[in-house]
Formats: sequence, C-alpha cells, structure tokens
Amino acid sequence: MPGAKSLGKVGASALLPIMIIFGLASAGMLAFSTLHRMRVAGLSTAFTKMVARQTARSAFVIMEAALQRRLWEMPPDAQCLKSTQFSVSGSTPDGANYTVEASYDPETTTVRLLSTGTFKGAKASAEKKIKTLDSTDFLVFSKGSAPTTLSRLYDQKAPVGYIGRNRKIYFEGPLHFFSVLERPTYPPDWNTPTPMVLPGELGTIIQGERFYFLKGVSYATYPMQLPNGEPYRSMFLTQGLNHYYQNGAGAAFFTSDHALAIQLDQDVRDGTMTGLPPFATLKKSIYPIALFCGARPLKAESGIDDGCYMNDPNQWLVIYHDYGGIANFGLRGDFTCLGRSDIPNPKRCSSSDDFPNGFRRWRRDAGLENIFYARDGVPISYPSINWDNLEALKEDAIACGLVTNTATLPGYQDCDISNTRIINDHLNGVSSCEQISKLDFETAPSLLNNFTPAHYSDPTLKNRLLRRIIYSNSPIELAQTAASGLATSLADPQVRSNLSLWMVNEDRYILKPMQPDLSSPLDSNPALRRALYFNQDPSGATPSLNLLLLSPEQVQIISPQHVPYLSVDLLQALPVVAGKIKPRNHIFTDSYHQENDGFKYGFRDIHIGNVTLITNALSLSGWYNNSGFNLRGLWSGGQDSSANQYVRNACMFSDPVGHVAVDPFSPAPASSYSWVPPSLPATPDSVVPPLGSRFYKPGNEVSSYFYPHVFTVQQAAMDTIVMNSRLFHTGIRILMNFDGSTPGGKRDLSARRHIASDFVAADLSDRRYIWTPSYYYQTTSGSTCGPAPIAGSGNIDGMTGLIQVNVDRTLYSQQSPPTTLPKMGSLFGVELPVVELAR
Repeated sequence: MPGAKSLGKVGASALLPIMIIFGLASAGMLAFSTLHRMRVAGLSTAFTKMVARQTARSAFVIMEAALQRRLWEMPPDAQCLKSTQFSVSGSTPDGANYTVEASYDPETTTVRLLSTGTFKGAKASAEKKIKTLDSTDFLVFSKGSAPTTLSRLYDQKAPVGYIGRNRKIYFEGPLHFFSVLERPTYPPDWNTPTPMVLPGELGTIIQGERFYFLKGVSYATYPMQLPNGEPYRSMFLTQGLNHYYQNGAGAAFFTSDHALAIQLDQDVRDGTMTGLPPFATLKKSIYPIALFCGARPLKAESGIDDGCYMNDPNQWLVIYHDYGGIANFGLRGDFTCLGRSDIPNPKRCSSSDDFPNGFRRWRRDAGLENIFYARDGVPISYPSINWDNLEALKEDAIACGLVTNTATLPGYQDCDISNTRIINDHLNGVSSCEQISKLDFETAPSLLNNFTPAHYSDPTLKNRLLRRIIYSNSPIELAQTAASGLATSLADPQVRSNLSLWMVNEDRYILKPMQPDLSSPLDSNPALRRALYFNQDPSGATPSLNLLLLSPEQVQIISPQHVPYLSVDLLQALPVVAGKIKPRNHIFTDSYHQENDGFKYGFRDIHIGNVTLITNALSLSGWYNNSGFNLRGLWSGGQDSSANQYVRNACMFSDPVGHVAVDPFSPAPASSYSWVPPSLPATPDSVVPPLGSRFYKPGNEVSSYFYPHVFTVQQAAMDTIVMNSRLFHTGIRILMNFDGSTPGGKRDLSARRHIASDFVAADLSDRRYIWTPSYYYQTTSGSTCGPAPIAGSGNIDGMTGLIQVNVDRTLYSQQSPPTTLPKMGSLFGVELPVVELAR
C-alpha cells in the first residue's frame, strides 16, 4: 500500500492486521467500483436501446403525416406512376437517427412501413401496416351535422334517393325523408285510411352495402296551422304552431339489393310495377311512419317504445290539411301520428333516436340488422382538409398535372345575383363581380405534365396509375361541348376508364352541361323534359371520365344558354336607392337573360355522369339532399302556390314611377290572366318582357302565377303534378370539414365565399297591384306592394318583400358509378398494430 513502506520494520507485526483489514477493504471497494461501472454501463446500454426503440416507433408518425398531407395517395415516381418504394429519414436534436421505408402493395392498397431507429450504436426496428380506404368505397360520406332531407314534391314519377351498389352510405348528421304526393281522396274520419299509390309512393329509395346514420333517421315533420274542418280541428286548441304532422304521402324504402333498387327506380319512372315483387314482399323494407303502435292518430309524446311499429302505408292516414279560413291554404300530410312542437325536447313519431326499440325491431324484420346502423354506429375520425393538403396537391399538379389561374385561362365577367356576398357588396356600393375562367377539356389532357396516355391502357400498370391533378385558385367554368362527353381527344376507352382526373380549386367550379335537343316544349313534345349532360355520352357509347372535384365551395350548375350578368346589368336591374334595392325585374320577368333559357325550356333534367365531389360539410345547408350542387338560373316555376307568388310576381308588372318616360301603367291585376302589358324594350332593366316574348301565352297574355308560360304548358302535358326540374347524379359525394386556419393570410377554407340564395330583400313600395278574387283579401283600387300588401291581412307569410333571383328547386337522385371505377384516391388510413422486429 502506498505509505506503508514509510513505517519501516517497527510495528510490522502490528501493522499486519491493519494491512489485512485495509487489503480487504480495498478489494471490496475495487469490487464495488467494478460493479458500479458495470451497472452504469448496463443502464446506459438499456437507455440507448430504449431511445433507439422509441425513435423507431415514433418515426412512423413522420411518414404517416406525410401521407396524410397527400390524402393518403402514394407519391409519384419519375414516370408519374405511383411509387411502390419510398422513404423518409432524419435525426433528432439529441442525436438519434431514423429511417422509415415504405412499401406499397397496390393490390391490397396497403402500405407496409419499416422503421429503424439508431442511437449511440444501438439499433431497433418496427413494422406497421396501414390499410388505405379509397374515396370510391363510399357513395356518400358526410361529416355534416345539420339534417339532410331527401325531399320529394308532387311528382309521382320522379324517384329520389341513394342507390349505392356495393358502396357505403355514411351520415354523421340526421337524415329525414319528406314527400308531398297526391293521394286521390282523404278520409272522413280517423279510421278510414286510403291505399297508397303504387309504385309512385315508393320513390324514396336508399340502397347500399351498409348504412350509417349516426344521428338517426325519421320522416320530416311539418308544423301545423289550425285546420279548417272537423274532425281535425277539435284536436288543436290554439292557432299557434304547436303540433306537427309528418311527410305527405310517400314512403322511404331501404334495401341492400342493388338489382331490386334499380328495378324500383325504373318502375317508379314508368309508373308500373311489372318488374317488381308483390307489395307484400316489398312492405317489410318500408321505413315506419311510427315506431310504436296504438289507436290512430298516435301521439308521439305518449308513445311507448315497446318494439312495435307501423310501416304499412295502406294504413297511414294521408289527408289534405286545409287551414287559413276563407283563404283555404292546404298541404298534403300524414296524420297517422302527431307530435308536439311546443314542449322541450319533443319526440318525433318515426325517429330512430326517440324510439330505438321500435327501430331495432323493424331493422331486424327488414333483414337489415347487420347493415343498418343509427346511434349504434361508430364515427369515422378524419381531420379537416387544410392548406397543407392543398399545397401537397398543388405539388403533384406541378410535377404530373397542371396549375392554372385567371392569367393563364380565357374568361368572362359574371355577377351572380344569387350570391349573397355580391348582393351585400352591391348594397354598399361595392362591385364584387368575378372573373370566371374557362377550361377547355378538349385540350386539357395535352397540357398535363409528364402525361403518357399509353400508361392508362397498359394492364401491367393498372394498380400503379397516378391520379392527375389540375389545380386552380379562381372560379372555373367546366363545359361539355361535345356530344360524347368531356376530353373526346382521349378516344381509347381503356384510357378514359383508367384515368383518374382530380380538379382541385381554392374557389369554386361551375359546370355547364351540353343539351342535344334544342327544341322547346312550347313548340313540340311538351311532356318531355329537355335533357342536359355533363361528363356523359347520352348514347352510352363513350365512357365518362373519372372526374373528382375538390373545393371548399358548392359546385354550381348553369345551363348551356346561360347569359352572364355584367356589372351594368346589375346596376340597371337592381338599383340601390337609400340603402335598399328597388328592383326593376326579377328572374321570372328577366327576358334579357332568360328568353332562350328558362323561358324556352322550363323544367329540365340534368345528368351528371361519374363525378365525385369533395366539398365542405360545415358550410352546406342541411335542408336539401343535393348538398354540394347549386343550380343557378330559372329551373322551376310555381313551387309557391300561396298568395305570395301571385302578389310578388304581379308587383313586378307595375312600372315604378320615373323608370321610363311614360306614365306608369295600371297595377297588374293578380287574378286576371288575360291582361296584356304595354310593350317595353328587351333590355336588362325592362320591367316586363317585351311583347312577343316566350314569357307570354299566345296573344301576349300573362300566364297564371305571372311566371313563364312554358311551365304551364309542361304541367298541362304531363300526367302528374310537376313542380321541379330533376338532377340525376352518378358519382360519389364526400362532405368533409375544411380547416379555418389562414397561414400567410390565405383564405379561411371553412367559410364559403359563395352562399347562394333564391331571394333578395327588396323595396316594392313604388309598385301596385289589384286583387279581385272572392277569396284571400280583396283590393281593387291598386294596393301598394309594401310591407302590408294585402288590405286587412298584413304581410302574407312575410315573403312579399323578397323577390326571386334564382329558382334552383330540383328533385335529386344519386346512383353509384360503375363497379369498375378505378381508385380515385384515398382519404382514410386505417392503422394496423405495430410489430417490433427482432434484432
């Protein structure tokens, strides 16, 4: 030991025990020090291994974020095909390194991720698989929380609904069904139902592989006014809107059988049941008007959820509910079951949420137990679409598609007077009319970067074909100009069938269909609605393109005869005086824009072929089931049968003082349909259409309701009441939430720029009308069209101060695209468990 030598020989024997003790202590200390070093080294090794393992597991997030940014589409390779091998790598601030290698299996649409983490010599690996769900797995995917109503008015031969083939139908908000259809009679008492009209009343059809309605389903409710007659009047004690009835004839029909749904859809249009099973077989699939039983009329607030239900429409009490005293307003309604609207949380007779036992019993009896989910469905979680997603799509467009804007495309000015933003700006003296770009689909394919059409007819590449993206930041009109569809320069059917074309826009799309038959119902075949086609060959010979439109806005549809509204038109037709619009015409009298459009063609059928929509669920109205589409123009007439429409339209025929250099002509008599107006020039600010316009009946007489004569002619020629055009959509709708963040001052994607409205508030106090019939309220001296337009009645329904600037009412039907539809692009990634690999 050091220092021992200094003790010499003296006391050596005494030092020996001490030396032995110190020797043992030293050996113990050395052993402890060695063990400590070994333990620290072991802990350090375990720590480095742990860091490497956690790095490997955490690195998955980086690859998944990159894929989610791309909406789960694989990145392009040098040939603009889907890459099957790609990777990300990097390092952390504390010195750990990671690499994630991805292998994409196009057959199973599964991504295998192999992640490796290293830290100070330690290495760990883990594997994870993600199954991507393509947008084509759904017919409708809606994250909207507002109710969606499948609306069907009057037309017994116009089916509506969703026919999804082998696709899923998913709604996070409630789904309601509403029909107003004629039954020939109504019962004299509560116990005499009338048989349903077949097959017309089976025209609300919902078919798919699976249904998810997470906030339930029900027939829509309608608030009641006090009925005129007994036995209904005695049930309602006050005039207030304290009760509701449901529907108005017509049943919702659910099935998973695609062939049956297609046959029923066709038979409803034909008015026959020749291809259908007996009604007794069909009845089980009819959704109940009440999910409990008892004596009619049933009462929702006292209904017992015991598993009983009523789904035989032959036993439903469908009556004509007339109200309003001498005015005798009325609407067809179902009085089988009534509810209260003046109590907290009122129950609804047919709500799957309010009567879950009745719903489950019907679902089982209908054979839909493992197909139809309401509150027992599981929400699909997916983040909002954001600017990061749009930037990734734009990057793909630069590499393998096309980027456009108003500077690179031809265009035109248009002032959409149905856009509330444009009208509000107009009221404040600001012009916000837009420059609309036009994309020529006939040349568009040749403009795509690195586009090789031969790839899309090569069977060996079928599962690696990349979506092609055309990206824009301004309103774009997409027109079909050829009879056989879009992009007819792509003549090879295989190329057309395999190409997935994404149109991505920071703003909105405007579809302009093609109309083959340019004859007018006023001249020939008045019972035939003229048909318009977008992305569709009417003959069926040329396949439609697989087109996807992604936009935070609704997609607008205009007719091929659309005449843009210029700034000067807006100033002339809707001048602003003292902060109020003093209209000179509205859409029913606007011959400048409608003479060769709505005045000529009236009710029409619009066919949208194989178009997938990805639009903003947060910003869409929940009332109409065609959310995602908005029709601009004059597509329908006469949907308002109350005194409102008589008075409002008649008011537009009274020339305001000072408008033209003649004395104002007499007020328009709202009950006289032989009245002939004076001749005025055909300019945007003409008060009424000029003599000779198609607006008038022969002899320049005014039609009933003071709307264009073509609608009257069509209604008379068809063997059913017709009030709407029809929109037939083949394709998919994805209603996603868009993110509201505004990086770098960009627009808020969650807030719509284009909010459509069919009405504009107006000041009609300088106009007059005459009302002479024996019903409603008479005024023969020329009453003002101001706030109290009808003597003694006040403002009927509060609507006469609103003029119509758009009429887009349509019956909507959506059907699945073909089963051979190529993968359009994934929106969801389902994560499978992580597996740690042995080193």
